[in-house]
Amino acid sequence: EEVLVPSPDYPLWTAAVILNGGRAVHYPCLPENGFLPDPEALEARITPRTRAIVVINPNNPTGAVYPKALLEAIADIATRHRLVLMTDEI
Repeated sequence: EEVLVPSPDYPLWTAAVILNGGRAVHYPCLPENGFLPDPEALEARITPRTRAIVVINPNNPTGAVYPKALLEAIADIATRHRLVLMTDEI
């Protein structure tokens, strides 16, 4: 099973997926986009094996804070694909 994890990420999330027998699939949070993910690029990584999306907000280690519209877009993707949305927030 696969879990979408932001990259760069707090390594505990990737490790947790692997230690539980899953495969971490990283979605990019590029510096030129303020370390924010592109919802379309995130959604393109979903496969029939994808079970969850991890959101780290504010992101660790980048400090990027996801705007409300981005969080709503990710929640919409999770809903449409029937994925668990795991959030790591302060």
